[in-house]
Amino acid sequence: MLVIHPESHLDHVPASVIEAVKLALADVTNPDQRVLIETFELPEEAGTVACALYGPAMGDPPVPEDEVQSQVRPGRSWPSRMVARPVRQTRALTMVAGPHDGHDLVLFTCYGGPAAPAEVNDPELKTAERAKSIEFWKDLALALET
Repeated sequence: MLVIHPESHLDHVPASVIEAVKLALADVTNPDQRVLIETFELPEEAGTVACALYGPAMGDPPVPEDEVQSQVRPGRSWPSRMVARPVRQTRALTMVAGPHDGHDLVLFTCYGGPAAPAEVNDPELKTAERAKSIEFWKDLALALET
């Protein structure tokens, strides 16, 4: 059963979205204690969520390097690839959940748009995941207007 924990990072999505995630994962169990990352379409009644991602993963052309700014986002210690564009609304929602604090399935976070690997400069990026991160983020950037 999905648990919303005090440490779940959900302050950026409305309650209707959290309810949609609870419904989508109502029958999901996690006996293998894995981290689950799933993207699904929000039902119409849940509304939309903001998505700051620009580039091929969103059906856009690659973000040109001359438009990219390196900037540290709030709550992070590393610079992100940013672009001076507005956030967009989407029904695509990615949720990340897994074992935590004695629970099998805690909702860690959810965000608008497709699943994305950790950013290249994220200090928690594992060496084995670095190539995938570099390949993904080389043509993508996040909107400065958040």
